[in-house]
Amino acid sequence: MNRAEYMSCPKIYAKRGEQLPGAKLTNASVRQMRADYGPLTAKQLAARHGVSQSLVEKVVSFRRWVHVR
Repeated sequence: MNRAEYMSCPKIYAKRGEQLPGAKLTNASVRQMRADYGPLTAKQLAARHGVSQSLVEKVVSFRRWVHVR
């Protein structure tokens, strides 16, 4: 594959989410976080999953981990 082919479809080849070596969340934990967001606050979810409160807010508002539905 050459650069032109790679750039024509970057989303197919780019690693996302739990495929990245430093990921603290999994697809399942993101889905669970979004399901639990109503009864639990972002601060509580952050403590439960070991991430920052701002990341939780971005995840539940679909600004991060957008590929997980």
